[in-house]
Amino acid sequence: MPRISPLPRPVHAIAWCLVLSLLTGCSQLERRGSKDLPGLVVERLGWMNEVAHIKERHHLPVTDAKREAALLRAMTAQGVEAGLPAAATRQFFAAQIDAAKIYQQQWMKRMSRSKARLSQPSDLTQVVRPALDDIGRRMIGALVTARQQPDRRLMVEQTRKRLQQAGHTSEVVAAAVAGVAAGLGDSE
Repeated sequence: MPRISPLPRPVHAIAWCLVLSLLTGCSQLERRGSKDLPGLVVERLGWMNEVAHIKERHHLPVTDAKREAALLRAMTAQGVEAGLPAAATRQFFAAQIDAAKIYQQQWMKRMSRSKARLSQPSDLTQVVRPALDDIGRRMIGALVTARQQPDRRLMVEQTRKRLQQAGHTSEVVAAAVAGVAAGLGDSE
């Protein structure tokens, strides 16, 4: 009888990510280190179930105006340092925050009606925020690159398509895409 060789390591990793994402619903496949702007928007939203879970577990509100203001100041400063217009950078990140809050509210509403038992969420300060900070830095670079493209509308449409493929609601998609359009200097 012929011996079946084991699957190569990359195939194992992909298979385990798929299994984990199906079992936990944590969108692990969306956390793969994208470099393009549409992928980064999806990747960032892929962390929002963890953020919502943490907020729900600790009875925290979805909106944290103080943290959001600090994040917008920091990201705007990083964007300006990278050569982006301050207003476009601020609008881009403000819309990504809005999309994230919509996602978190929808997640909490779904979970409040669900009987599913949730695992312990990731650590906010050691895992989630550093990951989101990294994505934010990569978003700045991707926004710089995307603004150099001749047809920026294509980037907006690619973002919409990727978000829809990832299963995000029309409200989340609309908020995130509006931010991409603003960040690129295009209007929807």
